[in-house]
Amino acid sequence: MSAPGLTWNNSNLSLLQRCGEAYRRRVIEEDPDAPTPSLIRGSTIHAIAKVALRRKMGKTNAELPTIEEARDLAATDFERRWGEQEVRLVPGDDEGDGATAMDQAKADAKDFAVALSGYHVAELAPRLRPVAIERKIIVKPQDSDLQIHGTLDVITRPEEPVTLDAAGLNAVGRDTIRDLKTSAKSPSRDAADKSQQLSFYAMIRAAEVGALPEALALDYLVRTPKRGELKAVELATTRDAEDIRALVARLNVAVENVKRGSFSPADPTSWWCSAKFCGYHATCVYVRRGDRRLTT
Repeated sequence: MSAPGLTWNNSNLSLLQRCGEAYRRRVIEEDPDAPTPSLIRGSTIHAIAKVALRRKMGKTNAELPTIEEARDLAATDFERRWGEQEVRLVPGDDEGDGATAMDQAKADAKDFAVALSGYHVAELAPRLRPVAIERKIIVKPQDSDLQIHGTLDVITRPEEPVTLDAAGLNAVGRDTIRDLKTSAKSPSRDAADKSQQLSFYAMIRAAEVGALPEALALDYLVRTPKRGELKAVELATTRDAEDIRALVARLNVAVENVKRGSFSPADPTSWWCSAKFCGYHATCVYVRRGDRRLTT
């Protein structure tokens, strides 16, 4: 295992930018926070989506799982994940007392995961032609001890033939790197344009193949909380050399901060500095004692 601060992915970079103290506890102290119901449901949906897309890899007439099969797989996967770890309820999920609140939170999260897993194979998966799934890339910059890595959810490529150049890079250039998201509300229209995660993926993919991907996309699966309406929202974007330069500048500052042991806490008015979004909130030395009591 690399020394703390030498191994970077987008999750670590984003965490440090949000809150240095949360980064210190999770990455430096190796003190993980318990997952919430929404995190478990998201992991299940991702897992079943990958099962479906793997069936399409390299096959012209591949059969995806049926809606019923995907829903059954999701139910089984969710139960396994829930039973493997302690789950942290968040404000809004913890109404009621004891087992009642936990049971309701579990039931709601499971329904969400099952519904969207079935919807994925019906509406999104049939439109995709995957050429890589969970593509792990490790980049080691020259003359540096750093290791930059990431796992690309899905890389797709259009059906039509592609003319290659002498280096065979045009086909790579037609790739679209996609990342699956789940939500209870529709995303903002510029979510993909602003996504640091997609910039990170573009950077490491370019380091691997020598060219930036032609396109990147966030695939949102949405289930509204009141009516239970389901929809798929695709947000496409691109990245260029200037986007990568800006990301590298951010990464360089993060590396220097960790080397200096500089872990500034989040602004207490930030939405992520709350019991709902931070598992360390109740025990954080930077949170007022009165605020901590309200969340325990």
